Amino acid sequence: MTVTMDTDTAPLPSPRQRMELVLGHLDQLPTLPALATRLLAVTTSGESSARDVVEIIESDAAMTAAVLRMVRRADLGLRTEVLTVARAVTALGFTAIRNLVFSLQLFESFRDADPNAPSQKMLKELWRHNLAVACVAESIAEHVDPGIEGEAFVCGLLHDIGKIALGASLPKSYARIMTQSDERLVCICDIERETFGLDHTIAGRHLTSRWGLPQTIVECVWLHHQPPGALP
Repeated sequence: MTVTMDTDTAPLPSPRQRMELVLGHLDQLPTLPALATRLLAVTTSGESSARDVVEIIESDAAMTAAVLRMVRRADLGLRTEVLTVARAVTALGFTAIRNLVFSLQLFESFRDADPNAPSQKMLKELWRHNLAVACVAESIAEHVDPGIEGEAFVCGLLHDIGKIALGASLPKSYARIMTQSDERLVCICDIERETFGLDHTIAGRHLTSRWGLPQTIVECVWLHHQPPGALP
């Protein structure tokens, strides 16, 4: 889905007005895809099975094709070609396929019609960071609290969704914010608040609440910059 919103107008005098303007842009972003919503419900239920995930993926022809294409690219050295989602789960594992599909669904939600647009290069970098955090969160969960790996992965993948949302709806402004953060060596949240009247944690909380995601995920997105001692 194409996202073409941007604003380069002079900042409004009131931070509150700037915040409301940005939230208005965020409300125009796509909703979470139905397939991702169903997969999220299965992933965070604690009772998901490989069969559940296979059935969800197979209900979407485009996602089925994407999964099979990714498995073929992985070059696993299998003697027979992977032709079904069930076989893909066997080859790569339930967790890998589930995480792959959810990641692809989220990325597609923010993908512009022009993959070579400067804003898309920025968003891809943000997605790479989120995906890396998701993998680390899942690994930590395996050792600390087995059974919540799927939820930990989703929380990691979405923790900076506010940056992606701001970058998708206000690409020129957000590109400047990222550049200033690098040049000034300050937390990007400070520059976001100066420019928009809010930072990406608030933007992420707004978006994930609008999507109707579980409260645990909403709070991870909102509070991930807070030190442990500051949390309830």
